[in-house]
Amino acid sequence: MFPSGLHIIFYHFVLDINRLLVYDKDRMAEKISNHLLRKAIAFSEKDISLSLVDFAETIDVKGSTFSSWHRKLKSGEWAPNYSKTEDGVALDPELVEKFTCSFIFSASSPRILKRLVNSKCLKNRSCFAKQHKVLKKLFLKYPDVNFWLYADFGEPRDDILFFTGKAEYQLKKKYVDFHASDKYTPFSYKYSPLLDNSPKKKIPKKIWDFYK
Repeated sequence: MFPSGLHIIFYHFVLDINRLLVYDKDRMAEKISNHLLRKAIAFSEKDISLSLVDFAETIDVKGSTFSSWHRKLKSGEWAPNYSKTEDGVALDPELVEKFTCSFIFSASSPRILKRLVNSKCLKNRSCFAKQHKVLKKLFLKYPDVNFWLYADFGEPRDDILFFTGKAEYQLKKKYVDFHASDKYTPFSYKYSPLLDNSPKKKIPKKIWDFYK
Protein backbone atom coordinates (compact mmCIF):
# COMPACT_ATOMS: atom_id res chain seq x y z
CA MET A 1 0.00 0.00 0.00
CA PHE A 2 1.16 3.54 -0.85
CA PRO A 3 1.24 6.19 1.87
CA SER A 4 -1.65 8.62 1.38
CA GLY A 5 0.59 11.39 -0.05
CA LEU A 6 2.33 9.12 -2.57
CA HIS A 7 -0.99 7.60 -3.53
CA ILE A 8 -2.36 11.01 -4.51
CA ILE A 9 0.80 11.87 -6.49
CA PHE A 10 0.67 8.52 -8.31
CA TYR A 11 -3.04 9.03 -9.06
CA HIS A 12 -2.40 12.43 -10.69
CA PHE A 13 0.58 11.00 -12.61
CA VAL A 14 -1.58 8.26 -14.12
CA LEU A 15 -4.29 10.82 -14.88
CA ASP A 16 -1.83 13.05 -16.76
CA ILE A 17 -0.54 10.08 -18.76
CA ASN A 18 -4.10 9.18 -19.77
CA ARG A 19 -4.74 12.76 -20.85
CA LEU A 20 -1.64 12.71 -23.05
CA LEU A 21 -2.69 9.42 -24.61
CA VAL A 22 -6.17 10.79 -25.34
CA TYR A 23 -4.61 13.93 -26.90
CA ASP A 24 -2.34 11.82 -29.14
CA LYS A 25 -5.28 9.63 -30.10
CA ASP A 26 -7.33 12.69 -31.04
CA ARG A 27 -4.46 13.98 -33.19
CA MET A 28 -4.18 10.64 -34.96
CA ALA A 29 -7.96 10.71 -35.52
CA GLU A 30 -7.81 13.98 -37.43
CA LYS A 31 -9.23 13.56 -40.90
CA ILE A 32 -9.06 15.32 -44.22
CA SER A 33 -11.78 17.70 -45.42
CA ASN A 34 -12.63 20.07 -48.27
CA HIS A 35 -11.89 23.01 -45.97
CA LEU A 36 -8.41 21.63 -45.32
CA LEU A 37 -7.78 21.11 -49.04
CA ARG A 38 -8.73 24.74 -49.78
CA LYS A 39 -6.31 25.96 -47.12
CA ALA A 40 -3.53 23.74 -48.49
CA ILE A 41 -4.07 24.92 -52.09
CA ALA A 42 -4.05 28.59 -51.03
CA PHE A 43 -0.92 27.99 -48.95
CA SER A 44 0.89 26.43 -51.91
CA GLU A 45 -0.20 29.18 -54.35
CA LYS A 46 1.08 31.86 -51.97
CA ASP A 47 4.59 30.39 -52.05
CA ILE A 48 5.12 27.46 -54.42
CA SER A 49 8.48 26.62 -52.87
CA LEU A 50 6.85 25.56 -49.58
CA SER A 51 6.35 21.88 -48.83
CA LEU A 52 3.61 19.65 -47.47
CA VAL A 53 5.45 19.53 -44.16
CA ASP A 54 5.55 23.35 -44.01
CA PHE A 55 1.77 23.45 -44.34
CA ALA A 56 1.23 20.61 -41.87
CA GLU A 57 3.05 22.62 -39.21
CA THR A 58 0.55 25.48 -39.59
CA ILE A 59 -2.45 23.26 -38.88
CA ASP A 60 -0.89 21.13 -36.13
CA VAL A 61 -0.97 17.90 -38.15
CA LYS A 62 1.98 15.54 -38.45
CA GLY A 63 3.90 16.04 -41.68
CA SER A 64 3.94 12.29 -42.33
CA THR A 65 0.15 12.14 -41.93
CA PHE A 66 -0.49 14.99 -44.34
CA SER A 67 2.02 13.60 -46.86
CA SER A 68 0.20 10.27 -46.65
CA TRP A 69 -3.11 11.95 -47.52
CA HIS A 70 -1.50 13.64 -50.52
CA ARG A 71 0.08 10.38 -51.71
CA LYS A 72 -3.15 8.37 -51.38
CA LEU A 73 -5.18 10.92 -53.31
CA LYS A 74 -2.54 11.31 -56.01
CA SER A 75 -2.06 7.55 -56.48
CA GLY A 76 -5.80 6.88 -56.58
CA GLU A 77 -5.78 4.77 -53.42
CA TRP A 78 -8.40 7.24 -52.18
CA ALA A 79 -11.10 8.10 -54.71
CA PRO A 80 -11.54 11.78 -55.69
CA ASN A 81 -14.88 11.73 -53.84
CA TYR A 82 -13.40 10.12 -50.71
CA SER A 83 -16.07 10.36 -47.99
CA LYS A 84 -14.32 9.41 -44.74
CA THR A 85 -13.74 13.07 -43.97
CA GLU A 86 -13.77 15.14 -40.82
CA ASP A 87 -17.27 16.53 -41.46
CA GLY A 88 -18.64 13.51 -43.33
CA VAL A 89 -18.91 15.45 -46.61
CA ALA A 90 -17.27 13.76 -49.60
CA LEU A 91 -14.23 15.49 -51.07
CA ASP A 92 -14.73 17.70 -54.11
CA PRO A 93 -12.92 16.07 -57.10
CA GLU A 94 -11.89 19.50 -58.47
CA LEU A 95 -10.29 20.40 -55.15
CA VAL A 96 -8.58 17.01 -55.03
CA GLU A 97 -7.09 17.57 -58.51
CA LYS A 98 -5.75 21.01 -57.52
CA PHE A 99 -4.43 19.63 -54.24
CA THR A 100 -2.53 16.77 -55.89
CA CYS A 101 -0.90 19.29 -58.27
CA SER A 102 0.16 21.54 -55.38
CA PHE A 103 3.52 21.51 -53.57
CA ILE A 104 5.35 20.62 -56.80
CA PHE A 105 8.67 21.93 -55.55
CA SER A 106 8.89 19.62 -52.55
CA ALA A 107 7.84 16.67 -54.69
CA SER A 108 10.33 17.39 -57.49
CA SER A 109 13.32 18.93 -55.69
CA PRO A 110 15.21 15.62 -55.17
CA ARG A 111 15.02 14.86 -58.91
CA ILE A 112 16.06 18.41 -59.78
CA LEU A 113 19.06 18.30 -57.48
CA LYS A 114 20.23 15.03 -59.04
CA ARG A 115 20.34 16.82 -62.40
CA LEU A 116 22.28 19.81 -61.06
CA VAL A 117 24.60 18.49 -58.33
CA ASN A 118 26.81 15.41 -58.19
CA SER A 119 25.83 12.45 -56.03
CA LYS A 120 28.84 12.78 -53.71
CA CYS A 121 27.52 16.10 -52.39
CA LEU A 122 23.91 14.95 -52.16
CA LYS A 123 24.86 11.94 -50.04
CA ASN A 124 26.12 14.33 -47.37
CA ARG A 125 23.22 15.56 -45.24
CA SER A 126 24.57 19.06 -44.60
CA CYS A 127 25.58 19.48 -48.25
CA PHE A 128 22.15 18.33 -49.41
CA ALA A 129 20.45 20.83 -47.08
CA LYS A 130 22.61 23.65 -48.46
CA GLN A 131 21.88 22.71 -52.09
CA HIS A 132 18.17 22.43 -51.35
CA LYS A 133 18.11 25.88 -49.74
CA VAL A 134 19.77 27.51 -52.77
CA LEU A 135 17.52 25.64 -55.20
CA LYS A 136 14.48 26.89 -53.30
CA LYS A 137 15.59 30.51 -53.85
CA LEU A 138 16.25 29.88 -57.53
CA PHE A 139 12.89 28.15 -57.95
CA LEU A 140 11.13 31.28 -56.69
CA LYS A 141 12.79 33.26 -59.51
CA TYR A 142 12.21 30.61 -62.17
CA PRO A 143 9.03 28.82 -61.02
CA ASP A 144 8.51 26.30 -63.82
CA VAL A 145 9.13 22.76 -62.66
CA ASN A 146 9.35 21.50 -66.26
CA PHE A 147 12.28 23.85 -66.87
CA TRP A 148 14.21 22.34 -63.98
CA LEU A 149 13.29 18.77 -64.93
CA TYR A 150 13.87 18.91 -68.69
CA ALA A 151 16.19 21.79 -69.64
CA ASP A 152 19.77 20.86 -70.51
CA PHE A 153 22.10 21.87 -67.67
CA GLY A 154 25.02 19.70 -68.71
CA GLU A 155 26.85 17.44 -66.29
CA PRO A 156 26.03 17.75 -62.54
CA ARG A 157 28.25 20.26 -60.74
CA ASP A 158 30.01 20.10 -57.38
CA ASP A 159 27.79 22.87 -56.03
CA ILE A 160 24.55 24.53 -57.14
CA LEU A 161 26.21 27.90 -56.46
CA PHE A 162 27.74 27.55 -59.95
CA PHE A 163 24.33 28.66 -61.23
CA THR A 164 24.19 31.80 -59.05
CA GLY A 165 25.99 35.12 -58.85
CA LYS A 166 27.61 36.27 -62.10
CA ALA A 167 26.75 32.94 -63.73
CA GLU A 168 23.03 33.42 -63.15
CA TYR A 169 22.65 35.37 -66.40
CA GLN A 170 23.24 32.07 -68.22
CA LEU A 171 20.50 30.44 -66.17
CA LYS A 172 18.14 33.33 -66.93
CA LYS A 173 18.92 33.09 -70.67
CA LYS A 174 18.34 29.35 -70.59
CA TYR A 175 14.98 29.93 -68.86
CA VAL A 176 13.92 32.48 -71.51
CA ASP A 177 15.04 30.18 -74.34
CA PHE A 178 13.16 27.27 -72.77
CA HIS A 179 9.91 29.24 -72.90
CA ALA A 180 10.51 30.84 -76.30
CA SER A 181 8.25 29.80 -79.14
CA ASP A 182 9.03 30.02 -82.84
CA LYS A 183 7.25 32.96 -84.43
CA TYR A 184 6.66 33.04 -88.17
CA THR A 185 4.08 34.27 -90.65
CA PRO A 186 2.13 31.32 -92.03
CA PHE A 187 2.17 31.10 -95.84
CA SER A 188 -0.49 29.38 -97.83
CA TYR A 189 -0.66 28.91 -101.59
CA LYS A 190 -3.74 27.96 -103.53
CA TYR A 191 -3.53 27.05 -107.22
CA SER A 192 -6.48 27.95 -109.40
CA PRO A 193 -6.03 26.97 -113.08
CA LEU A 194 -7.17 29.52 -115.71
CA LEU A 195 -10.24 28.45 -117.64
CA ASP A 196 -9.88 28.70 -121.46
CA ASN A 197 -13.06 27.91 -123.43
CA SER A 198 -11.59 28.68 -126.86
CA PRO A 199 -11.43 25.69 -129.26
CA LYS A 200 -8.13 23.93 -129.46
CA LYS A 201 -6.18 24.35 -132.68
CA LYS A 202 -6.03 21.18 -134.69
CA ILE A 203 -2.51 19.99 -135.38
CA PRO A 204 -2.10 18.67 -138.95
CA LYS A 205 -1.10 15.04 -139.15
CA LYS A 206 -1.05 14.50 -142.93
CA ILE A 207 0.11 16.68 -145.81
CA TRP A 208 -3.49 17.22 -147.00
CA ASP A 209 -4.35 18.68 -143.58
CA PHE A 210 -2.22 21.73 -144.36
CA TYR A 211 -4.56 22.68 -147.15
CA LYS A 212 -7.74 22.51 -145.11
